[in-house]
Amino acid sequence: MSWMDVQGKIYHCLECGASIPVEHEGGRRPTQVSDLVVWEQMELAGRHGGSDDYLHEEGLCPGCVDALEQREAPRSPAAKIAKLHAELVDLASSLQRRIFDAIQETAGEWLERLTQSELRSIDPAAFSTTLGKASRDSAPEEIHELACNYLEQSNNALGGVLREHLHQATGLAEMEEEYAGRVGPLIDRLVAVIDKVPMETAGLDDSPAVVLFFAKDTSARESLNPLVEYEATVRQPVDPGSGTFFVSTPLAQTQLNGMAKAFLPENVTSIVEDVLAQIIAGRIAAMKSFR
Repeated sequence: MSWMDVQGKIYHCLECGASIPVEHEGGRRPTQVSDLVVWEQMELAGRHGGSDDYLHEEGLCPGCVDALEQREAPRSPAAKIAKLHAELVDLASSLQRRIFDAIQETAGEWLERLTQSELRSIDPAAFSTTLGKASRDSAPEEIHELACNYLEQSNNALGGVLREHLHQATGLAEMEEEYAGRVGPLIDRLVAVIDKVPMETAGLDDSPAVVLFFAKDTSARESLNPLVEYEATVRQPVDPGSGTFFVSTPLAQTQLNGMAKAFLPENVTSIVEDVLAQIIAGRIAAMKSFR
């Protein structure tokens, strides 16, 4: 895994040429990224120049997206799809934030009390082939990876224990029901728009059907490594209201259909489990018993 000294990120609008800098909390410090990110950033830095301390991302600023949608809307469903997708992402992101808050409020102490013995007792076989190989000399990122493997091999049995704890101590079930009730109508509208994508541009051979500009909250914490997420990969922007940027993504018809399915109410469980797995892996990696 690769590391880069990162101070912030610069968003570049490909339409008007605007550059939008976003500073990260903690200033310039080593951040763990993937090898692919390093190569991508070398290419982007070659196009945009500037300091090596900043990552780069390309797309469109809000003003240019509005202008593009006004031009495209009469003949393309892309604007409607992007708008509905943004609403669905907001709902899913809100659910994730509420779950994070619930875990911090009710399960933080429970996770802090976890011991190696308890992890071993939940699934001895999975522990022996993963976390059982960790030592006090293991780096945090190594332990994090072993923790992720442990959760996967044990079918996230620990997550199931924590999930039961949350159901008893918080309104997690109510959160899921509320999400399901609000997301259903939006999914129906999204499917209806996707069904109207003209056949001649529907990407039947998996060529792009439409190009969408997905909204990205530039003030939100993000993992700079697309493969994992833990303390060494996550950075938080300094300005909590720095704004929105739009990243272009060409999608084929099969991907459009998958987009709608990703937000189905029955997939709420996977959203919850993903959040739990990331938090649990991070806590395990920070356990003093592995130091």
